Amino acid sequence: MDHPVLALVNVETTCSPAELFPNVSSSTIQVGDCSEILLHMRCKYYRANVIVREIHERSQMKGAEAVVICFDGRKASSWDSSCNWMQAANELNLPLRLLVCGTLVPASLSTNSQADMTSYHRFAIEREFELIELQPEEDDIEEGEEFGVHRLKSALEAHMWPNMELLEAVNPRRQITTDVMTSTRVNMLDDKCVSETNENSISNNKSPSSSPVTEKDENKESDAELSLDETAESFERLCLRLLKTRDQMSGLGFEERKKLAEKVTMEFWKAVGDSDDELTGEESDDDHLSAKMVSTQPT
Repeated sequence: MDHPVLALVNVETTCSPAELFPNVSSSTIQVGDCSEILLHMRCKYYRANVIVREIHERSQMKGAEAVVICFDGRKASSWDSSCNWMQAANELNLPLRLLVCGTLVPASLSTNSQADMTSYHRFAIEREFELIELQPEEDDIEEGEEFGVHRLKSALEAHMWPNMELLEAVNPRRQITTDVMTSTRVNMLDDKCVSETNENSISNNKSPSSSPVTEKDENKESDAELSLDETAESFERLCLRLLKTRDQMSGLGFEERKKLAEKVTMEFWKAVGDSDDELTGEESDDDHLSAKMVSTQPT
């Protein structure tokens, strides 16, 4: 599989991969006549190699897995241009979208006195971008909040890269499932042997359906194991998204956090196979879960 591409866009800035990803191992590779950076991502669960490619035309984003748009948080012209890049990324529906600046100064980007920090974070999230400040003002940093290059690295690690390789040689979840299925199958075979022994004592004729039944049982076990794996993997993806969403919520107001929490909660609800009708009630579990989720966010 080819390495996925992270498109790097500088809008009146000069951010380099070395500045953006100083805490990620990397190397230089030759692609045609150009040199590109290959990030060697490795976290607790997986490893993946990602090409960082600086682009200058919006058409060059096509086929990219992710985009990092760097803009000057003190210049209105830089912000306006970055909005055009964001629109292009949305049209291409890129899986991972990050908006990065040094320090965001709302007063320098708009003449609208009501445009505050929350407004810009909300604007980004509505377009499925995460806004990350590399050097935020101290007053804007919430206690325990991750920011800067550390947050940028975490955002990359939370993404499900198509070429990711799990670090564990054997998936523990699958191993447990396999052990349970094997144990069940042994018990079934033991019971079958006892049954056949009793039948043989009455008649020497072998049951013609014994082999097909075993095949059918094996298929059922395989389907059950696959179903459990798919369900668990679905929850893993949702959990990763939940962690990413929680970080995104830090720059939003209460109502915005509530709406985003409700959206994620509904995805979890659907993943467990419950009826959508239950979500329409005035006092559904979704309301309680959303309220609890919002209350854990910084205000």
